Amino acid sequence: MIQFFAKLQGVLPTWRGESSKALAGGPERRGATRSLALFWSARMRTRGWAGPVTVVEISARGMRLRSPYYPEIGARVVVELPGNAPLAGVVRWADLGRFGMQFDREADVVGILRAHKRATGRHLGVDEPD
Repeated sequence: MIQFFAKLQGVLPTWRGESSKALAGGPERRGATRSLALFWSARMRTRGWAGPVTVVEISARGMRLRSPYYPEIGARVVVELPGNAPLAGVVRWADLGRFGMQFDREADVVGILRAHKRATGRHLGVDEPD
């Protein structure tokens, strides 16, 4: 996990997490997964509804989304990001047009960033491997 954070250190100004000491291999003091603020357009499907959403933040465990429609807590959802395989999960919280989903499986956030860059041309500081 530290290797993932080291790849992002210093290149993403919207990175939300602890100080660079933790990113450089210092002791982890919190249990929460770090996330990236993105504001990407995506599509979401759930029982009885499909439409546009905005991915506000993403981490290996889930994402925070914005939409005029938000599903009930516990609903199964699938989010489709440009260039990526659909991400399936469960809504864990919802409040006034914002909601959080927990992925069924941990996601490769660096891989998601790279695939999104290839599909859209938007660069977030994560380069293709040599």
